[in-house]
Amino acid sequence: MHPSHRPSWLSAWVAIGTLASACGTDAGPSNATSTLQLHLELTSGARVDRVDYEIGGNGITPVGGTIDTSDAQATASVELFGLPAGDEYQVAMSATSIDGETSCEGEATFSVAAGRATSVMVTLHCKGPPVLGAVRVDGTLNVCAQLDKVVVSPLQTSRGSTVDVLASGSDEEGDAVAYRWTAEGGSFADPSKAETTFTCGETIEEAITIEVSDDDFVHCIDHWTVDVRCVDAGGAEPGWGTPMLIETDDAGDAAQPQLAVDPSGNVTAVWQQSDDTRTHIYANRYVEGRPWGAPVRVSNGAGDARSHQVLVDPKGNVTVVWQQSNDTGSTVYANRYVADGPWGTAVPLSDGVAPRAAVDPSGNVTVVWGYGNGADERVYATRYPAGGPWGTPVSLNDGLVGNVDFGPPHVVVDPSGNVTVVWRQEYEALYPGGPLRWGIMANHYPSRGPWGTAVRLNESSLLTNVWTIGNVVVDPFGNVTLTWTLERRASDFLGLFACRYPAGGPWESPVELAGRTEYPAPRLSVDRNGNVMAVFADFPFDVPTWLSSASAQSRPAGGSWETAVSISPGVPVGPTTPQIAAVPQVAADPNGNFTAVWQESNAQTQFLFGVWANRYPVDGSWGTAVLISDGATEAAVPRIAVDPQGNVTAMWLQEQTLGGSVDDPRDLYAKRSRASGAWGPAVRVSNGAGDASSHQVVVDVDGNVTTAWVQLDGTRTSIWANRYE
Repeated sequence: MHPSHRPSWLSAWVAIGTLASACGTDAGPSNATSTLQLHLELTSGARVDRVDYEIGGNGITPVGGTIDTSDAQATASVELFGLPAGDEYQVAMSATSIDGETSCEGEATFSVAAGRATSVMVTLHCKGPPVLGAVRVDGTLNVCAQLDKVVVSPLQTSRGSTVDVLASGSDEEGDAVAYRWTAEGGSFADPSKAETTFTCGETIEEAITIEVSDDDFVHCIDHWTVDVRCVDAGGAEPGWGTPMLIETDDAGDAAQPQLAVDPSGNVTAVWQQSDDTRTHIYANRYVEGRPWGAPVRVSNGAGDARSHQVLVDPKGNVTVVWQQSNDTGSTVYANRYVADGPWGTAVPLSDGVAPRAAVDPSGNVTVVWGYGNGADERVYATRYPAGGPWGTPVSLNDGLVGNVDFGPPHVVVDPSGNVTVVWRQEYEALYPGGPLRWGIMANHYPSRGPWGTAVRLNESSLLTNVWTIGNVVVDPFGNVTLTWTLERRASDFLGLFACRYPAGGPWESPVELAGRTEYPAPRLSVDRNGNVMAVFADFPFDVPTWLSSASAQSRPAGGSWETAVSISPGVPVGPTTPQIAAVPQVAADPNGNFTAVWQESNAQTQFLFGVWANRYPVDGSWGTAVLISDGATEAAVPRIAVDPQGNVTAMWLQEQTLGGSVDDPRDLYAKRSRASGAWGPAVRVSNGAGDASSHQVVVDVDGNVTTAWVQLDGTRTSIWANRYE
């Protein structure tokens, strides 16, 4: 083929970074949006007096413009603020030289991560005026070398030990292929050889990267990264620290820890604590790079405080809500910690109970709660716009008559700031003169308000009664999914239902899922593409009752619920070999892989409860269940957290001795799975000196894990914490 135009190219760097406010206030840009910077330079020397650009994807309305470069000192650059975090962005650019002889265009895809900076190089292919001859094309055309094979083994070894690494690359044109091995820590015997060894250093979670190139790593680079774990000589997980007592009041019991982590990795722990006279709400903070601080009372001490929740916005501002007794009932309170502190003053919002809250990417907080005076029971909401102050409470269920389940309401907010609230409320009688039935009610607040009208979501059959709400999730596009269980008068088991609110509404009709359960409603998780996974304990038969399995049912983005499958291990079951599964949990990683954990008693565990896990890769199906507790003693109450790199942390409670009573002390254990799905060793993270319970876990953007739990020392309960770094 003979070219008819002179080839050239135009390179552009796209830098995406989060803007952070330097002021300790609620105002300012949210770090859920980002800045885009473009810089272009035409390598052929032709003058360009304008460059056009357009950015789209990730559901945004395309934005673009023209860069004027006609001034001699002007650079081809633009800064754009306001890109929401997400994937599948595209940037397209074009330029034409002043003489009209050379035109350039190109595009690239990129992702925006909250609190992170991303750089993307865009190459604009340029066509100049026609020229003669084919030598120019032969001189500039290059097919890049590619990486064909990578072998790294073992994937875990002791510090100071070696890992064998091998790679092979090829070049279609026969050019020499160069190799370059890199890692964050440790060392290579010869990083430029295709086959060499890597010596583990002090870095625990090591990433070994191999690159191949045929142009001295200037433009043509192909690469692959393999995760390796460097552990101590005993093989234990060295990342967990020493358990820390984070409250010091010995007057009374402490209970119900909750955790929230901000984009900078700072953790806030909140709990309720008795002084033997009243119960108060306390908080403590872990600031990245420092030890835990001193506990601070955030309630005002005027009444018994409980039913608390903590949440944090993208700027690091913390909000705590709780209910507190008064002379006639309870009042809902809030307190705020503005980034860099200190804590403010407890503010009464309204009479009520069981508050719950959510915060949007701009820092606007919505609090909902229940209120009843014996004759008129309501669900109320108020909002704290970024910068304050608190607004006036609004009733969400005007026109509805019936008792409200103060157990409490559920609230979620999507990335655009649209709020959805769901609760349980009585409506019609099961039969004439009989008790009222419980139904699922919902209300919606669009990002600019106001609140809508409450609607009932469940079917109206007189033979049904909503029993429990599972949980409510919202995907990055604003689609809401919730689950609940429905009592049937003709069955001892509960039906499982799901309902969806597509972005913009209205609610779709409920869908009955495939399983049946005895109590808990299905738990949900949603990935960044909008795929939803439900997990539940399924009782497939009316009899026998010795069989229940952990099951999962998925709904792809934009699709319908698929067939439910058992994710429990395939062990024999029968009257003498029962299988009982319970309390499944599920979480999605950024790549769309789902991991489920649950407790189960079966023949493989000698009918002791153990903690099991299973994984659903983004491009496959559920695998084989794995026992992640050691099976030596009973293990139960699993929790799960996933970091942005796809690493999974599972935690559970495990009895200290075998064959004891239900009151025997338990330890808190953890086990981690790398993004590849391989589980590491189980590690005790509590100190073994008391009975652990009520554990919570959060993970920050860098993959650091924080857990907090209640521990009974024989006299009183305290709040403890540990970290994986």
